[in-house]
Amino acid sequence: MRHTTYLIALALALAGCKDNASTTADGSAAASAPPAVAPAAPAAAARPSIMFDGEDYQGEITRYEIVGNQVIEAIDRGATAEEIEYPLTELTGIFDVLVPRFVEVHPHCADYLKAATELRFTWREMTPADVEAGYHNDKLLPPTENAQACTIIKNLLVRPMTALVMVNTGASERENAKRELTDVLSQIPTVRQLPR
Repeated sequence: MRHTTYLIALALALAGCKDNASTTADGSAAASAPPAVAPAAPAAAARPSIMFDGEDYQGEITRYEIVGNQVIEAIDRGATAEEIEYPLTELTGIFDVLVPRFVEVHPHCADYLKAATELRFTWREMTPADVEAGYHNDKLLPPTENAQACTIIKNLLVRPMTALVMVNTGASERENAKRELTDVLSQIPTVRQLPR
């Protein structure tokens, strides 16, 4: 939606540009330089600043919920691990948008959540049991005060990554992968209240 909004704004801006041709003293058209075109904004720039308001935070949580449910549906219809990998990693991208706002209110979670992101780089070498011990049971994460709030946000990353490990492990883990997503989606009402 934000990408569409960006494109509409760009189209409106371009539609409002006037012809840069001008006339010389004798009435003939003077050559003009082509209109300056701003370079395309990178995809990340199309996103709002991380210092967004509560409405955008809630919108990202809603998007997380929608994508999570789509992954569950994909698992149910027998989608391949490759087909499921992209939307699972999309969930981790939404985590990236939510965490800075959350850390503004809960700065004690910053190191804990940063350590959790390491799972993105190591998941292919891990078994579901490794992920459980290291990231669900916090063996690979630094201790933190008020861990409950930190853990709820951490789960927005760790549970989809756990599901990714499980889906890539084989058919026997698909129901467990679905359960990971169902569990994290059941925490969405709590996530909506956290950054206050």
